[in-house]
Amino acid sequence: MKNLILKAVTIVAATLLFGCSSDNDSNEAINHLECPPGFTGQNCDIPLTPSLVKITKIRVYKFPNNNGITGWDGPSSSPDIYLSIDKGLVNIFESSNYYPDAISNDQISYQFVPDDPIVSRNASDIFDIQLWDYDLGDTVASDNDFMVGVYFAPFTQKNKHSVYISDLDNSVIYEVFLAYEW
Repeated sequence: MKNLILKAVTIVAATLLFGCSSDNDSNEAINHLECPPGFTGQNCDIPLTPSLVKITKIRVYKFPNNNGITGWDGPSSSPDIYLSIDKGLVNIFESSNYYPDAISNDQISYQFVPDDPIVSRNASDIFDIQLWDYDLGDTVASDNDFMVGVYFAPFTQKNKHSVYISDLDNSVIYEVFLAYEW
């Protein structure tokens, strides 16, 4: 009988000790953890795909100062740069301003801000960000010259609030500023 009572007390004590958890249990705390935007999961380590990506601003840091032979607007002249963005074969943005006689060096950048953010509702969208030389305002107006372009996916797991992109030979460098909605 003594063994039976000892076994019963041991079982009850073990059940109370190992069967219940306190409110401060680490698993309980993890289950109620509020993840930062863009992440989910028990440890907030699973990235989410945004429902909307917005391009809010583009900064141009580097571009070709000449067309490979002479200046863009004639000998020793600098380009009058503006930005254009295509999605597929459709132009979705063209800057309303241009920078006359722009020079590419390590100290100057040129900023283009759309009136309304450029929106991507599909995480797999690809944009073509192009830099052009504006020639319609020249003394002898001519067609604008395509300078350089880069294909860009506004959402990848590596993109943060801004991302630097360039072409293969680094003849152009853009910083693209992004905003996400989850």
